[in-house]
Amino acid sequence: MKKKFVVVGAMTGTLIFTQSALAAGLAVTPSKNTLSVQTGEGVQTVEAVPAYLYQDNNYFMLRDLGKILGYRVDWN
Repeated sequence: MKKKFVVVGAMTGTLIFTQSALAAGLAVTPSKNTLSVQTGEGVQTVEAVPAYLYQDNNYFMLRDLGKILGYRVDWN
């Protein structure tokens, strides 16, 4: 359960930085890197989640990560 909160916190930070980058008109490009998730069955690579590269850091969309973890992410 604690791991889910850490991941959700990381996703929230990702959303904040991604929104700031897009709002400032900075260059955000698609990344060729993939997301790996550690489960009780081992490490699984998730191909369906696109990554974005900004200043040599990978970012993922919060909604995509929420879907993997079984959470619904809405924006109001």
